[in-house]
Amino acid sequence: MNVVEAVFFTTNPVTQLASSLAILAFGQAVLAILLTLLFRPQQTGPGLITRLRETLAQRRRVSWTWRFGTLPTTEELRQLHDQAHHACFIANSVKTVVVVESA
Repeated sequence: MNVVEAVFFTTNPVTQLASSLAILAFGQAVLAILLTLLFRPQQTGPGLITRLRETLAQRRRVSWTWRFGTLPTTEELRQLHDQAHHACFIANSVKTVVVVESA
């Protein structure tokens, strides 16, 4: 039940809505605890922070461009263009010769 809708669009007293929400939250918390106890992750490797650091280090500088406002180098732009061309459905579907002329 959407709590906001229940508060504004039902005739139930607020105390009844609050108790219903508490019962619902208790049930969800019990379910979360049971699932956590049943399916514990195994710590076989490095910790979360170490894995996050390693994952972020694998990202290319270009993938961070929009986040920090830096512009890619000419070489990075060329690599992006080549990757996009190889993945392009149209470029891989057209069987004729396509000539691009600059104006």
